[in-house]
Amino acid sequence: MNTLIQKYLGTILAAATIAMVSGGVTHLVSFYALAERVVVLETEGGESKKREEDIQSTQQKMMLVLAEIPRQQEEFKGMILTPEVVGRGTVGDFGEGTAFVDLNEYGAAKMYLKAEKVRITCSVNGIVHSADFTVRGTFRNRQDPQHLVMFSEGAAEELGVAGIVDRVSVGPVK
Repeated sequence: MNTLIQKYLGTILAAATIAMVSGGVTHLVSFYALAERVVVLETEGGESKKREEDIQSTQQKMMLVLAEIPRQQEEFKGMILTPEVVGRGTVGDFGEGTAFVDLNEYGAAKMYLKAEKVRITCSVNGIVHSADFTVRGTFRNRQDPQHLVMFSEGAAEELGVAGIVDRVSVGPVK
């Protein structure tokens, strides 16, 4: 009977040893597979973090561009709604060396009465002259709405004009 019990105990111990070894090997293989997956996830996590930073950077750039759009719309609207007008200009005997212009309150350029500066373009002896001038004041000429602008002596000297000038263009400063 001793031998039989010893055989049973030997079989049980052998089965237990085989189970422990195979279980240990299985757990070690699973652990190394898990460890390898963790390394892969950490690598992907780093790449994901970089992608997230790239997305945030792109979003910030887009926000700056979107913030710029209303200003550009106002600028384009200003250009569209304030076209250049063409008419006559007269050189005045005021202002001495200071270059500025006065606008006709009843002329076609009255849309520029509240502007700080206007661009004046005219042709003298076939050469086109263009300059930006400060709007200093106004004058009234109801009978001639094509009379747009009166130049100070400094403005007339800068443009090279004298007397009455036909085909003067008044427009927004660009």
